[in-house]
Amino acid sequence: KDPTDTRWANDKDYQDWLAWMKKYYPKGDLNNMSNVFAYIAANTLEHALRETGKDLTREGLLKTLSTLDYAAPMLTPGVKLTFSPNDYNPYKKLQMQRFDGTKWTLLGEPIGD
Repeated sequence: KDPTDTRWANDKDYQDWLAWMKKYYPKGDLNNMSNVFAYIAANTLEHALRETGKDLTREGLLKTLSTLDYAAPMLTPGVKLTFSPNDYNPYKKLQMQRFDGTKWTLLGEPIGD
C-alpha cells in the first residue's frame, strides 16, 4: 500500500503503520516506500518468530519460513507472502496498477498463482 495514497487513510494496516512510524521512526519520511518495505519485513520476521514458538533455533526458524503463507500488513489486499521448501521467492501474486496522471489506480484483482 502506498502511504501517499489517500484511499488507505482509514485502513487499519495504514493506521498501524503510521503509529509504528511515529513511535519508532518519528523523523522518518512518511512518503518513502522504503519505510513501508521495512515495516513489512519487520512484521513478517516477528510473525515467523512467533510461529516458530519454543523451537527458536536456526532449524526451527527455517522450517517456519519454508512453509510461511502470510498476508503481511501494508501489502495490497489479495497479495501475500508465500514460501515453500523449494521456492523462497515470497511474491506469487502482484497487483497491477496504472498511473492516471494524479495517482495510481488498481487494475482488477491481483494476478499470479
